[in-house]
Amino acid sequence: MAITPMAKVLIVGHRSQVPELMEALQQAGVAEIMDAQAASLARQWPDLLAEGKRPRDLEERVSRLEQAIAFLNEYGPEKTSFLRPLREVTAERYADVVGGRQALDVLEQVEQARREMERLSNEREAVLATLETLGPWQSLETPVEQLRQLDSVECLAGLVAERQWESVRADLESQQAVVQVVGLAGGMRAVLIVCLPESLAEVQKRLRAADFKAVGFEGMNGTVRQLIADHRDRLVGLDAQIAQVRSRIQALTAERLSLQIVYDHYNNLLRREQTRVSVPTTEHTALLEGWVKRREYPRLERVVAQFDACWVSEIPPAEDDVPPVDIENRKTIKPFEVVTRLYGMPGPTEVDPTAFFAPFFALFFGLCLTDAGYGLVLIAILGLVVMKMRGDRKLIWLLIIGSILTVVAGALMGGWFGDGIQQFIPGLDRARVALMWFDPLVDPMKFFILALALGYFQIIFGVTIGFVHALRQRRYVDAVFDHLTWLVMLNSIALFGASKAGALPPVVGSIFGWIVLVPAVLIFAGSHREGGWGGRLGMGAYSLFSTIFFLGDVLSYLRLMALGMATAGLGMAVNVMTKVTMDIPWIGWVLAPLIFVGGHAFNLLINALGAFVHTLRLQYVEFFPKFLQGGGRDFRPLQMANKYVLVTGDDESGRSQHR
Repeated sequence: MAITPMAKVLIVGHRSQVPELMEALQQAGVAEIMDAQAASLARQWPDLLAEGKRPRDLEERVSRLEQAIAFLNEYGPEKTSFLRPLREVTAERYADVVGGRQALDVLEQVEQARREMERLSNEREAVLATLETLGPWQSLETPVEQLRQLDSVECLAGLVAERQWESVRADLESQQAVVQVVGLAGGMRAVLIVCLPESLAEVQKRLRAADFKAVGFEGMNGTVRQLIADHRDRLVGLDAQIAQVRSRIQALTAERLSLQIVYDHYNNLLRREQTRVSVPTTEHTALLEGWVKRREYPRLERVVAQFDACWVSEIPPAEDDVPPVDIENRKTIKPFEVVTRLYGMPGPTEVDPTAFFAPFFALFFGLCLTDAGYGLVLIAILGLVVMKMRGDRKLIWLLIIGSILTVVAGALMGGWFGDGIQQFIPGLDRARVALMWFDPLVDPMKFFILALALGYFQIIFGVTIGFVHALRQRRYVDAVFDHLTWLVMLNSIALFGASKAGALPPVVGSIFGWIVLVPAVLIFAGSHREGGWGGRLGMGAYSLFSTIFFLGDVLSYLRLMALGMATAGLGMAVNVMTKVTMDIPWIGWVLAPLIFVGGHAFNLLINALGAFVHTLRLQYVEFFPKFLQGGGRDFRPLQMANKYVLVTGDDESGRSQHR
């Protein structure tokens, strides 16, 4: 329920042991290592320089493996699922593939097949282009090489657009050129133009003006029909070769897992080497400056202690150091870290908002759906996903918690697949009514007041969090002028309004009407405490005017009511259509279940998405700004990060473990 305390560390190691040390650190995944530009030691001692030599061989190998895997995926997409995106391999299989030569042999075979396929495909495209060029000239009986061998005249072959043909012919005949139409293709005329050498320049000028597309038949001999037949035979041969290569490639897809294993291995090795060559060094030592979670420091000591020429020590942060941020929460709250991380980490000196917004998020999600039937369906579906999914399941657990609150909210407001119980199972209506608090479609004002009350409470809660946190950090001026003044002012305005509405005695309203002047003056005079007094008072007046923005924030929570009633209304519409369909003779009882299931599935999908997005917005826009600025940098330790495979094995107790 707090930001994880960080410790800055310095690891010094002899350069001969640093590669093995980096591997051990990556396996442990506990330390974030800073490069020479970020390390404070390099700023204090400019003579410390990073090795700086890029591991180009590793970069090239990783790139080759990535391209080979992508190429194989084109010929046989891998059958992975959203629930299990990584393929599981045993530690023994992983070690065999990484330590053997077979995967690299497969890589060379894939690259050879890829080059061959590219060559054949390019040749095929060239043949098809030639056939397309020769098509309009099929009726030409003269061998094409003879068109280039005329002595006393010039012969031009090409295509002229049909719409320009008459004008082009007239122009050419005026130059005493002879024009013969050979064929037609796609609105173009294939023509032969014969002229005297002295007229060639003028003829070419006229043809350029008419967008004449010359055809040269370079490198070709024989009649066009024979050339077309030869190229078609060539195309058949190329297709046969391509089929053979494709068959080889599809056979190689069976070895894709080996390529994925070595890709993950070399990619992790590359990340390790990139980190190693970026740290400050001396002639004989490497200085690894970085961050570790304070509770993980003993583990880091044990890792470094494995190397006799390396040691680790905690060092004080430099004045300009900004530690990375990670958050830790109890198991019941941890799923909601998804929302915090999506927003961005809090600053190192701020408060982790996860535990504070988690109850609101779950409740608001449930109020936006407000249907117990939909909640039960979501719990069932998400429960199956949790059982089958491998990897990070925090988002799924967050939705399950929200679905539980959906069941509660739906039962309290009488929503069971819209008005499904009233329409189709009237015998259960008494039990439904017994569980109800109120029906929002009959008494919408209760829902209206509930949404506003929850919004007001969360906003006041957010300001209170900021006030308490400022006090804990001993920023007393900030606590008073930035938070306490608003707490007094907003609550005074609320009590004054309640008195005017008749909910409280008039004397109470009168008292708080005077009390509100105190925080108003403090906000006007002290909400901005930098610059000249003119600027301070001007910004103070703007801050005082911002009171109206708090009203807008509270009104934003009416979306809880709007989405909840939209879910109920659409569910009722689906039930009406289902009931009308049931009255259709013969096919009514067949179509009605389809309409009921399909309609409610659509309603559930669209409104569950809306519930998540709008609940997210209420936290980010209305709640977080009351106490949180954000902008923290994620803690990114050097660790194993596989893209394709999940290595499994057995620990000492025989239980399955993963890495």
